[in-house]
Amino acid sequence: MRRARRRGIEYDSCRLDAQQVEAVVACEDAQLVLASAGSGKTLSLLAKIEYINAKLGIPPSQILAISFTKKTVEELRERCKVLGVDFRTFHSLGNYLLQQGDNALGTKSLIDDTELKEFTQTAIAELCSRDENFARALNDFILFDLSTPHSPGSLNSFAAKIAFQRLSLRTSLKHELLRKRHEAQPKAADFRSQLIRSKAEQLIADWLFIHGLDYEYKKPFPLAENYRPHFTISDVYLDVLEIGRSGESIYGGAYVKDAKWRANLHRKHRTKYIVLHTWRWDDDSVYSYLEQKLQECGLAPKRLPESGIAQLIHAHRDAEWQDFLGLLRNFLSLHKNGAEKLSVLRNKFKSLPTLFECHRASRFLQLYTAYYLGYEQYLFELRKYDFADMINLATRNVREISGCARGYRYILLDEVQDLSRNRQLLVREILRKNDGCKLFAVGDDWQSIYRFTGSNLELIRNFAQVFELPTRRGLIETTHRFAAPTVTISSDFVQKNPVQARKHIHTDKSGLTPIEIIFNEPDEAIRGSDAPAFRRALTHLLSQYGYEELQKKSLQIISRYNHDFVRLDNADDIEATEDKIIWHTDSMELSFDFCSMHKSKGITRDIVIVLNMNSDLMGMPARRETEPIIDCLLSRDEDYPFAEERRLFYVAITRARERTILLANRKNPSPFLFEICEELSREEGYLCPKCESGELLHKITKRGAITYCSNFAYGCDYFKRE
Repeated sequence: MRRARRRGIEYDSCRLDAQQVEAVVACEDAQLVLASAGSGKTLSLLAKIEYINAKLGIPPSQILAISFTKKTVEELRERCKVLGVDFRTFHSLGNYLLQQGDNALGTKSLIDDTELKEFTQTAIAELCSRDENFARALNDFILFDLSTPHSPGSLNSFAAKIAFQRLSLRTSLKHELLRKRHEAQPKAADFRSQLIRSKAEQLIADWLFIHGLDYEYKKPFPLAENYRPHFTISDVYLDVLEIGRSGESIYGGAYVKDAKWRANLHRKHRTKYIVLHTWRWDDDSVYSYLEQKLQECGLAPKRLPESGIAQLIHAHRDAEWQDFLGLLRNFLSLHKNGAEKLSVLRNKFKSLPTLFECHRASRFLQLYTAYYLGYEQYLFELRKYDFADMINLATRNVREISGCARGYRYILLDEVQDLSRNRQLLVREILRKNDGCKLFAVGDDWQSIYRFTGSNLELIRNFAQVFELPTRRGLIETTHRFAAPTVTISSDFVQKNPVQARKHIHTDKSGLTPIEIIFNEPDEAIRGSDAPAFRRALTHLLSQYGYEELQKKSLQIISRYNHDFVRLDNADDIEATEDKIIWHTDSMELSFDFCSMHKSKGITRDIVIVLNMNSDLMGMPARRETEPIIDCLLSRDEDYPFAEERRLFYVAITRARERTILLANRKNPSPFLFEICEELSREEGYLCPKCESGELLHKITKRGAITYCSNFAYGCDYFKRE
């Protein structure tokens, strides 16, 4: 290192700023440096290595630098001026530590994702074939629990109900069966009359179906006009009503009054009548209560064989089956990374907010326990291990084997915001093993976007406690990537969450890096397409740069999901794939890289276009909440609305050096856009006033023009004649 003064260090032809210098020359027991996007985190880490080698005299072999990806480690190794530093990913480090000691894995091999998927599929099938109780529990979980993360009776507003319906509603098994028959023989069955628009009714329909009770849905009641019971089963009538335990309803007094009218009608005519109130899901009693009432009415539910129910699931709910297998694998990874016993999980599930969620999670744990024990046996018999085993056993080796991981005097940890609990424990054990070993960790809590894999912001907030070292905290607040107004807009936006570390970001760049919003207009928008707004964005860019200059720029398209490239895949002048978007005319062609917001972390481009900035289930922020069962294994250290989605959006709008363009539908722009653009005001007349999330649709009928809600299939009955 040429100079080591507080006011300037030359490194790799770059001059470190004052905060970077402070981070480099400070050498406390532990340092936690939180940096902003584009502020030179990698440069600071490399400068730190050079400093502790040149100025503190620590040999390269006693310096351990850890990052998360092989690509990042290779970049660090290539750029580092100090030869011989031990650069590793956690995978490489764990594998190295396991080769030491009597419990080395030796000839064992690492199980990969493909093998895990194959094992999961096979193991569940084998458990079902040899254990009838397991098969029944599995079928019930997929049909009644998997798509019902919350009780249908727990909804406290009409808007909340519609949002729940959009996430959870499925077509009934009977509807799917009749639909397939209709496709084979168009006149064989009328399946359209079985289309259910309530999640509670759909669950009951499927329960009746697998218990051999043939029902008719909303068949006219013969003794009263304008009344259609939800289900008619022989001479028994069944209604599923959205009424709470104390008799209230999100639909108001008129709905409660109608419920009483129905009961009085059946009482008057002495018909067999069952009413299910949705609050019965709250205490998990709904199906036992229904079975009891059916028996009292002379009906005998007889459950189909479990193999037959499984066939129905594979034929009509295969997506649910695949979702369940994915849930098992995800839970397995997080469970093993957390290194918690099954008894601890059981206690966590008992602390879920509602009785319904507790019972639901308990049913899942029953299935998971059998799967997990089989998985561990599989690894033992085939001499295999997984990533969690590697990290956990490596930690044990460090703790129990005297010579393991000795000799380190400095550990440098990159991207500390992505640290999970078991990785943190491994680093802590290495620190404990080496008296006087110091820790330097750098990252950005504003870019913590991997909570679903186990990353935990609590480890940053309680850094000194979890690593058991006095810690000096520092900031790097100068970004070299973008200028105003992106600097102010992005930092103000992400810091609305009080949990995020306070930083005062500034830039050393001149000029402007604007964030612009371009809309798909209501009269041109094709549902699910961003092509009109994309073309408008290209016209704008061509006017700003010119074609020849624009061709020289690095261009990137980002969206919330990997599959969002299809939002540009329905236009003749656009070729869209999973990693490339090409726009072309007879005389011009522009090529953009494409990736999801998660994959965009770490990249820098001249110009970035962000797709699908819409208020929708699969928009931004994504309205799909974390599965409560998975949520039990993740950090629960913040309750700010859409906290991680907010950080994800921050990542998206801080990738560009020169310009960011956000594409949205004018009808339903993301609420994030209203936060970053004071001039943007929601135009009246686009959103449904009843459910507050559907679009108002217009249609000309024989009786005149009507307006209705796009959420009509999910139970929103807003309707207006024009």
